Amino acid sequence: MLLRANPAAATAHGVLVAGAALLAGVAGRLQTVASVIIYVAASQVLWRMSDAALPHMLGMYAVIVAAGLAALRRGRWPSLLALTYVLPLLPSVIITFTAMEDWDRARQLVASNLAGPVALFAVFWLFYNRPARCDISKLVWIGLGPLAGVAAAAFWYMQSLEEVRFRSESSFAASGGFGPNQVASALSLGIVLLVAVLWLRAGSVRSLWVWGLLGFLLVQTLLTFSRAGVAMALGAVVTMSLILIRSRRFRLTVVVFALMAFLIADRLLIPWLNRYTKGAFVERYTDPRLSNRDVIAKTDIQMFLENPIFGVGLGMGTELREALMGARIAAHTEFTRILGEHGLVGGISMIALFLMLLNLVRRAPPGGARAMVAGLLVWAWLYFAVNAFRLVLPVAALALACLLAAPKTWKQLQNGTRSRRSWTISKRGA
Repeated sequence: MLLRANPAAATAHGVLVAGAALLAGVAGRLQTVASVIIYVAASQVLWRMSDAALPHMLGMYAVIVAAGLAALRRGRWPSLLALTYVLPLLPSVIITFTAMEDWDRARQLVASNLAGPVALFAVFWLFYNRPARCDISKLVWIGLGPLAGVAAAAFWYMQSLEEVRFRSESSFAASGGFGPNQVASALSLGIVLLVAVLWLRAGSVRSLWVWGLLGFLLVQTLLTFSRAGVAMALGAVVTMSLILIRSRRFRLTVVVFALMAFLIADRLLIPWLNRYTKGAFVERYTDPRLSNRDVIAKTDIQMFLENPIFGVGLGMGTELREALMGARIAAHTEFTRILGEHGLVGGISMIALFLMLLNLVRRAPPGGARAMVAGLLVWAWLYFAVNAFRLVLPVAALALACLLAAPKTWKQLQNGTRSRRSWTISKRGA
């Protein structure tokens, strides 16, 4: 709330975090680097909500510096799949600078559209298929701090308004006056992490404040009227439940949680939200329209069909869409953006990413670790299905997945125990 009320404080906060990222990268300690990545991802939306005077892609740059320096510090080489993910995206940079006379605008397009994939590559370079002694529990709580701050800032802004009118569209008023899709994406990741805490961490079920925080994030996400954020959280939670329900250890927990969630939503939450929004809640979440994402995706496909090999150039979709749609609109789906701007060469990049994610699920220890890895991967994949790569959030989710999917020669995750190290990946043998 302080950052939201004082842009100077938000700017100072961002500068301090960027400095911490640099120091973490130089030191090369994996727990610290992972902590910085999670914290940066959770804070990025908060900085933007607060009008902080920071570079728009500061979060991406901080992750690149922290993970890249740490990988160099530890003398690691990127895997072949990680290189196959990032290298096919580079030829379109040449096309962008060749097609545009304004090189400063071309530089902006390249920086804003390439920062995300490079940040993800840096995380894979450092963590992918690498044993790492990291306390996952601490990383989760580090991320939940700023994510709770996003929800608090949105709630405080909504309460400061004399009247909030909900319509059958995303609500800026319930999103702190900022982009509902970005706010809902951040909150949805917090929901996934909290559900994992309740299911996998012994004793958390009895923590009322954990349930309270989960309810707060859930209500605030629903009030943004951003259906994408809700779908991302739901997809990840359902994926985790389908894996955990096969285990006798977690089956009762998942079934009871599902029944409670259904009864609370059906009897209390949905009726209350519908009354509070004067009927707009049900209207919004039963509306089958896709908020023009389908139209934007079709323009990406059209660009791909006209330029199938290398695409139209990195970031050029935003420029060319003005002629196709009459407005300069950025891409809203990462998969179609890759095809439109990178062509079939970009398709190779997506195949490499899919294979890396599939390998993470395969390598993850069975049980709670594998469920959480699969949930995080589904969350990230759904994010790319409804968003272009502009936030660090999917990078953080995939970094957590890499840490959870430790090689099988390492001690498996001790889920469901009362030990303080219940989520710790340890170097000692099983």
